[in-house]
Amino acid sequence: MSAKKSRRDNISVPAAQPSAPAEHTEKTPVPAAPWQGCCGEGVFSRKDTLMVVLYSVLLLLSMTVQTGTVSMILCVLALLSLLGKKPLSRFEQRLSVPVLGLLAFAIVYGASAIYSPFGANAQSEFYKFIAAFSLAVILLARFDRKHVPGLLWGGASVSTVIALISLDMSCGQGLFGPFNALMNALGTDYTGALQESVAARVGGLYSDANVTACLFSLALFMALYLLKNSTCIWRRLAASLLAGVNAVSLLLTGSRGALLCFAVACLVWLLLERADRVGLLLLLLETAVTMLAAGIPASSMVSSADETVVLLCLFSGLILFALDAVAGRRLDSVLSTHKKAALVSVGALCAVLVVGCAAVFLHTGPYTFKTDDSYVTYLLPEGTTGEVTITGDLDADPRTEIYSQSKLDGIYGNITYLYEGPFSKCTFTVPEDAVNVYVTIGGQAGETIRSLSVNGGDSITLSYPWLPEVISTRLLRDSLLRSKSFTLRAEYDKDAWKIFSTAPLLGRGLGSTENVTRSVQSFQYESRYTHNHLLQTMADTGLVGTVFALAFVLGAAWLCLCAVRKEKDSLAAALLAAWVMMNLHSLMEINFSVRGFKCFAYGLLALPILLYAKPLAAGGTVKARKQTRTAGVVLLASFAVYLAVFGGLLESARMTDRKAERFETSDVYEYLDFLRGCVRGDVFDHDSYQRNYVATAVQMDDWKYNGDMLKYVKQLRASGTYENDSALARYYYLPRQEWSELFDCSLKGIYQVRSSPDGWNLQMDFYREEVLPAMGADNADVFVDGVLELGDALDAMNAEGRLETVELNETNQSFLTLCRSVKEQELSGQDAYTVLSLLARSEEGEAEEAAQ
Repeated sequence: MSAKKSRRDNISVPAAQPSAPAEHTEKTPVPAAPWQGCCGEGVFSRKDTLMVVLYSVLLLLSMTVQTGTVSMILCVLALLSLLGKKPLSRFEQRLSVPVLGLLAFAIVYGASAIYSPFGANAQSEFYKFIAAFSLAVILLARFDRKHVPGLLWGGASVSTVIALISLDMSCGQGLFGPFNALMNALGTDYTGALQESVAARVGGLYSDANVTACLFSLALFMALYLLKNSTCIWRRLAASLLAGVNAVSLLLTGSRGALLCFAVACLVWLLLERADRVGLLLLLLETAVTMLAAGIPASSMVSSADETVVLLCLFSGLILFALDAVAGRRLDSVLSTHKKAALVSVGALCAVLVVGCAAVFLHTGPYTFKTDDSYVTYLLPEGTTGEVTITGDLDADPRTEIYSQSKLDGIYGNITYLYEGPFSKCTFTVPEDAVNVYVTIGGQAGETIRSLSVNGGDSITLSYPWLPEVISTRLLRDSLLRSKSFTLRAEYDKDAWKIFSTAPLLGRGLGSTENVTRSVQSFQYESRYTHNHLLQTMADTGLVGTVFALAFVLGAAWLCLCAVRKEKDSLAAALLAAWVMMNLHSLMEINFSVRGFKCFAYGLLALPILLYAKPLAAGGTVKARKQTRTAGVVLLASFAVYLAVFGGLLESARMTDRKAERFETSDVYEYLDFLRGCVRGDVFDHDSYQRNYVATAVQMDDWKYNGDMLKYVKQLRASGTYENDSALARYYYLPRQEWSELFDCSLKGIYQVRSSPDGWNLQMDFYREEVLPAMGADNADVFVDGVLELGDALDAMNAEGRLETVELNETNQSFLTLCRSVKEQELSGQDAYTVLSLLARSEEGEAEEAAQ
C-alpha cells in the first residue's frame, strides 16, 4: 500500500488507510511509511510539527538539566502520554520483543536500585534511567511512523546545540556563558566542565571526549541520512549544517576509539544500503573531505582558544552542502545510469580513499613551536632499553626532559625522571620495568625540530601535518596498546567480571562497580563505571537484567535488519549504522552511564519500534484480535503501573530527604519516630537513617524501640558495606560491649574496600584509640586476637599476587607489630593492656604535637 519510491526521496508517503466497516472485517493495519516531504507540504500537520518540536525540547532538557526534578517531570509526562485511545492502539501494534524487553529490563533495573546496598549511588543511577525510559515511553505512546523524519531532525539539532556549546567552552565562551546561566537557574552547573575543555581535545558538557564523540557520531548519521534523502534545497542546506557541525566536533574530540567505531559503522551502512549505495559512498567521502578541510584549522583554533572556531564549524556545513550539490549529486546521477562506470568509479574512489588515508599517516614533517616557552612530547619506540642517547637536528640547544613509566606509574600518573638538561647531552639509562619512555623538548616560537633519532637508529616521527593537531599529538605521545586508557580498560573489564561472578543471577545492584571494585581489584584505582556497558549491566543486574536489556537492544536491531532485507529500506540501514556505532563504542566506554547519552540513545533505539514493529499476537480471527487487544491493554497498563510505582517511590524518597533537611527537635523520642518514618519513606537510600536510629536507640535501651533497632542492625549487617559495618562496630557493638561481634563486623566491612589503605588504617585507628580503652585489661587477650585477625587478613590479601601491596601507616604498623609481639610473649591481662596502652598514648601524643 506504500507509494512508489523515488531514488532520491526513498521515504515513502503513507498511503491512506480505510477504516474498517465492522469488527468482523477489521484487519491489522499496516503501519504507514515515514513521510519526508518538502517545506511542510503533505500530511504532516502543524500538530505533528509541534509534537516533534516539544519532544526535541524535552530531549535537550533531559540531556542538559541533569537533576532529579527533570527526571520526575519526564516520568509524569510519560504517564500522562499513556492516556487515551490512541496510545492503546499503538501499544497493541507494538507488542513486540524489544518493547517487552524494555519493560522487563525497566522492572529489573528498578528492583536493582532498591535491593542495592549502595542506596545513594543506586538512586542517582535510577534517576538517569527513569529519564531515558520516560522519553522512550513518550515515543511509543504518542508518535507514529510519519514522525520519524521529524524526530531525526530534532535529535540532530539537539546534538548540534550541544556541539556548538562544547566548542565554545574551549574558546570564547560567548555561548557557554548564557547557557550555563540558564542551567544554573534550572539546577545544574557546568562550570566544572570548563577545566576539562581548556585543551586541544573537546571534552564537552559531560567532561568526557569519548562519550561526547559517540553522541556526535549518532547525530552525524541522522544528519547525513536527512541530507541524502531530502529533495528540498533548504532542507538539504539545514541538514548539511547539522552534519558539518557534528562531523568537525567529532574530529575535534580526538577520540581514537570513537573515530574507529565510526569508520566501522560507515562500512556497515554501505554494506546494508541497497537503494543508492553509490550516492551514499559519495556522501561519506564528501563528509570526510569536509571533516579534514575544516577540522585541521579548527584544531589549531581550539588549541589557541580562538572563538571563531564556532563559525568555522558552521561554515563546514556550507562546504558539505556545496560538495554535495556541485559534485556528489551530479556524479551520482551520472553513475546511476552507467553501472559499469559506477563500478569502476566506486573502485577508483575506494582506492583513492585508501591511498589518501595512507598518505595522511605516511606524510610526516618537522615540528615548529608556535609560542614561546612551549614544549612537545614524544613517545620513544617500543623496546627502547639500556643505555640510550637521543640525537637530532634542532634549532638551538633546548632544555630536554626524559622520563619513564612502569605499568602502575602509567595508571597513577607517576613518572621517573631519567634526564634533565640540554639536548646536546641527552644520555640516560632506561629502567627494566619501564613500559613507556617519553622525551619532552621545550622551545621558543619559530624554532624547529627537523629530526630525532634513538641511538643513531630509530627515527622519531615529529608531526603529521595533514592531521588535526589534537589527533597528531595523541598519536605521537601515546601508544594505543601501551596507553593508560587501554591498560585501565582491561582492568575494568576483568574486575567487572569478578563482580558479576559474585552474584551472576541478579547482580550486585546499581552502583556496584563504584563500590565493590575495591574488593576485587589488584591495585587501587577509582572508577564509577566499567568502560563496557555489557559488563556494567551484568554486574548491576545479573543475567536476568542482561537478557532483557539484550532483548530490547538486539530486538531493535533485528527490526531494522528485517526491513533492510525485505524492503531495502534506506532508513533502516542508517539506523543500523547508528546502532553499530552506539553499541560497539559502548563496549569500551561509559556511554550508557552518562545521562545525556542514555536519553539520546534510548530515543534512537525506540525509532525502529515506531517504524517496523509488528504485534506478536497478530491474527485474522475475532479471537486473535481480542487477544491482541487484551495484550495491548495489559502492556499499556504495565508501563503505567511501572511509572506510577517507581516514580512514586522516587518522589517519596525526595520528599523524605527534604523533610530530613528541615527537621529539628530536642526530643529524642520524636527523633527516633521521625527516623523510622524516613526509613519507610525512602526505599532506595535508607541506610543512613537506620544507622542514626541504631546509634540513638542503643543509648536509650527502650523496649519500644529495640524491635526496630534489632531489625535495622540485621539489615545493615546483611548489606556487607564498609560504611554500615564500621558504623555498627562503633555505635552499636562497642557500647553494648559485644567484642566478638565488633571484630567480626569490622572485618567483614573491610572486605568491600580492601584495596584502599585508608580503610585498613581507619579500622586500626578505631581499634587502637577507641576499642582498646573500652575493653580494658580484662579483655586484653580478646583485643589482641581481634587486631591480629585484621593483620592476618591484610597479609593474606597481599599474598594473592596483587600488582600493588597495601601497607599500613607507620603508627598502625608499629601497633600491629606490638600486638604480635605481645601474643608471642604470651602476655595477657594487665601486662598486655599496659604495654599496648603505652604505645597507643604515645602515638596519640605525637599526633597531637604534629597537629599543633
